[in-house]
Amino acid sequence: MTSKLEHAAVRLLAAPDDTAARLGLFEALAESECILMLDHEPDGAQLSPTVFALEGGSVVLAFDSDDKLAGFAGRPVPYAALSGRALAGMLAASGTGLGLNLGSDAELLLSAAELRWFAELLDQRATEHLRRPVRFGPPALAAGAVAALTRKLAGAPGLAERALLAGAEFEDGDSGAFLAIVGARPGAEPALAGAINEALAFNGDAAPTLDIAYLDPADPLLAPLMDAAHVIDIPAPVAAPAKVASPAARGMDPDKPPRLR
Repeated sequence: MTSKLEHAAVRLLAAPDDTAARLGLFEALAESECILMLDHEPDGAQLSPTVFALEGGSVVLAFDSDDKLAGFAGRPVPYAALSGRALAGMLAASGTGLGLNLGSDAELLLSAAELRWFAELLDQRATEHLRRPVRFGPPALAAGAVAALTRKLAGAPGLAERALLAGAEFEDGDSGAFLAIVGARPGAEPALAGAINEALAFNGDAAPTLDIAYLDPADPLLAPLMDAAHVIDIPAPVAAPAKVASPAARGMDPDKPPRLR
């Protein structure tokens, strides 16, 4: 089965100057689990990736499945499974490039400069604004941005009850787009902000300004907001099946950047 990352890479290879295809590749990388090739088994959060010296600089190798890693290496090799977000942060800090799915029809090389840009984009955070809206209307966002927000928040099960997107006028006379996150789980705000930021960054349109508020389900602001808002339902949490950790991936937090030796 073709992974989302492989599909995005094939699309970019077919149209390397297509901005939407390039954004799609980085969005898929952010959302994917990456199998990072290592020289040695991980030591806690310490990783020793296999580094290859190329003409354009040093790179490490990652794959979207352990089968592809095994096919490339031709032998069992240690690896660590971590998210594309974490991998980008790790490599941006070290100035190392990334080879993706080498040996396949969808292989790509990403430079250290591209990874720094990617990590900086992911590090941006949507900011909660404390000013209160006084009037609501339809959300003044491009359809692509609305669709991207809907998809991203639908992929954050259990982090909140729902999101309400509307246009708003504020007490200071300003106006713009307003997103209310209703019933956010305690501590979920950074993850929600990251999902919102990625939706706006990768949807292909100019990233709009968006005021965000985290509201209690009993907040009186919700009654007038519901009359005008586009409602984005956030699914309930799904219990994950128990699984045995791979020795190479034991102790790894998929979204927490590990440390290089």
